[in-house]
Amino acid sequence: MNAINIPRLKLKRAEEHLQELEAALTSFDKLNPCMLIKDVYPNDRRQLFRARFAIEPPPILGIIAGDAVHNMRSALDWLVCQLSLLNGANTLQGVEFPIFEDIPSGRLKQSFEYKIRFLPDEAKQAAEVLQPYHTGHRAELQRLWILQQLDITDKHRGLIVKGMIMFIGLPNIPGLIKNMLNDGTIEVIIPIKDYEFNPKPIAEVAFRAEKLIEPVTPPMLWKIYNLIANGIFPMFTRYFPQ
Repeated sequence: MNAINIPRLKLKRAEEHLQELEAALTSFDKLNPCMLIKDVYPNDRRQLFRARFAIEPPPILGIIAGDAVHNMRSALDWLVCQLSLLNGANTLQGVEFPIFEDIPSGRLKQSFEYKIRFLPDEAKQAAEVLQPYHTGHRAELQRLWILQQLDITDKHRGLIVKGMIMFIGLPNIPGLIKNMLNDGTIEVIIPIKDYEFNPKPIAEVAFRAEKLIEPVTPPMLWKIYNLIANGIFPMFTRYFPQ
C-alpha cells in the first residue's frame, strides 16, 4: 500500500463519522424536539412566544462527533509519521503534526521542531505555514486550533453536546425582543397583537470544548475536514512516491 493511503484511510473514516453524525441529527430533528408556547396579551398589544427543548439532544451525538474529530486529528499525525518513515526516521517517538496557536519560542519552539524533525525541509516549511498563528493571513487556519481543542477535550472527558434553538419566520418589525432565559428557553416578544404569523423553532446542535469560547457546529466540522482533505493533504502529497 502506498504510504499516503494510510493517512487517507484515517481521513476517510472521519468523513464516514461526519456522515453518521448528519444522519443522527436528521433523526433527532424528526422527533420535533422543540416545544412552542404562544400567549397573547390584548391589554398591552403583544404576543409572546416561548420555545424550549421537549427532548434534549442525545449524548451519542457528542460521541459520534468526537470520533470524527479524533480521526481528523489522527490523519494529520499519520501524515507526518508516514512521511517521516519515508525520510529515514528510525523512531516515531514525539512525531506528530504540530498545531500551535501562538508563535513558539524557547522550549515550545524546540517542541515544534522535535515533532517534525524527520520531515524533508520543504515539508517542515509547509507544516509551519499551516499553523493557526498565521490566521491573520489565512483565517481558515484557525480551524486547526479548533480541531486541536476538540480532540483534547474529547480525549479526556468527551465533547459536551449543546442544544440551541433558532426561530425562523419572525417578522422584521421594530420592537421585536428576543431573550434567553436561565432555563435555556428562548422568549420572543412581538409588540403587535393582531399580527398573524407562525414562527417555527429549529433545533440546532453544537459541541463545546474547554478552551473554545463558542460551541462548534456540525458545518464547522465539515469545514475542518475540507481544510484537511483539500488543503493540507495536497500540500504533502508531493513528498510521497506516486
